[in-house]
Amino acid sequence: MTTLEAELQRHDLAPLADRAPNGLTPICDPLLLDRQADRYRSGGRALETVTDWYGIEHDCPGDPRSDAEAALVLAYVIGACYPPIGRLSRPALHREQVQWHEQQVREAEVRQPGRERDPRWPLGTVQALPWQEHDAS
Repeated sequence: MTTLEAELQRHDLAPLADRAPNGLTPICDPLLLDRQADRYRSGGRALETVTDWYGIEHDCPGDPRSDAEAALVLAYVIGACYPPIGRLSRPALHREQVQWHEQQVREAEVRQPGRERDPRWPLGTVQALPWQEHDAS
């Protein structure tokens, strides 16, 4: 979403929040949910890894349709496995995710200081760079 927002900004087009009926809410980020639900599980948190952990079929990792379908199922399964998350209303879930992301960024900074992290969610800080033509050769 941040990449799309930067592209819209770079081309002087309306931002995402102006294009959606309710702005950028509610959004459900299953990887953020997984980090909150199972905070101390070791291993990666890439979509393919997390779907495998939960036993969710993900036939074509990297394919946008397959990734979107896997993310939808993943959000549902996490909600079913962790009732305190699954019982939240959509607006409450969105608000919680904002706070959880900020908390996860602070904790990551303690564990690995010095890395650049953006505490904003669901859109990171957008910096649109000017378009540059590239030599195709």
